[in-house]
Order: sequence, then structure tokens, then C-alpha cells
Amino acid sequence: MGYRFDWFVADLKCLACGELTEAFLQTSVRPDPQLAELRVGAHLGLSDGPSDGYYAIRPVEGDAWQLLETWDCRSCGKRQWAAVHVRADRIESIECVALTREALDHAHYLSIEAQYHAEPPFLAGDELIQALRVQLPAGEAAEHQDGVNDGSLEP
Repeated sequence: MGYRFDWFVADLKCLACGELTEAFLQTSVRPDPQLAELRVGAHLGLSDGPSDGYYAIRPVEGDAWQLLETWDCRSCGKRQWAAVHVRADRIESIECVALTREALDHAHYLSIEAQYHAEPPFLAGDELIQALRVQLPAGEAAEHQDGVNDGSLEP
């Protein structure tokens, strides 16, 4: 039986509540997903980057690339973003990040889940990436009105 996704799994600290939790990030990065738990060090078996579920942001040069994927904090329920770093077809690291222009500029691929985080919703491809570049805060120092950059687009 074919499955539709695997899981990236890592201990991540929520940017909204500060809790460290085991996070499960649903992914269709591999062409033949098997509901596998893909942790740091896992071999992905890819030849050209993600097979499905991601928009290309910029070209990959060499054997290292990064994608942005969503996860939900088990403590507070807040939707978060993580950067998955891949080198030589192995997961090198998974870290929680705020979804900012800086994070977008460092990534090579963006989860299709991002289409729900832009205005207007349901943009795709280059239109989505351009809208996010305009709407997202600049970088790590960018803060929302409450003083917390939790990675969302909510004020």
C-alpha cells in the first residue's frame, strides 16, 4: 500500500510558548513515502531535491539544500515553521525558525502549506513567494506587536 507522506521528527523549541517538544513535520519530500520517521542523519534517497509538496524558491548549488516545513506545537497548538537542512542526501539538522524574509531567502524549497499564510490565501508558486517576500517581517530581529516573533503572519 502506498502512503502519501513521511514525518520529519526532531525536538524543537516552540517560538510562541518556549516549550521543547518532539515535533512531527508531515512531508512528502520522498517519491515513495512510507510513513517513516526521518530524523537527523536519515538518508532521503533523493536525486534532485523534494519530489512533491514544495515550491522551489531558488536553485540548489552543490549537494546542500534547505526546505521550510510547518509543525504544530504540542503544548500550545501554535503553527510553527522549521528549516530542514540536507547535505549529501542526509538530514543534517532540523531547527525551529520564524517565517521571515531572511528564512525564505536562505531556503531552497517552501512547503505548499505556505499558501495558507499569505494574503490573499491560496496563491501558488512564484506568486506566493513574491507575496510572502512583501508580507513577511525582515528577519530574526523583526517582532510582532506583542514583542514575539513566533513565525506567523498574525499581528
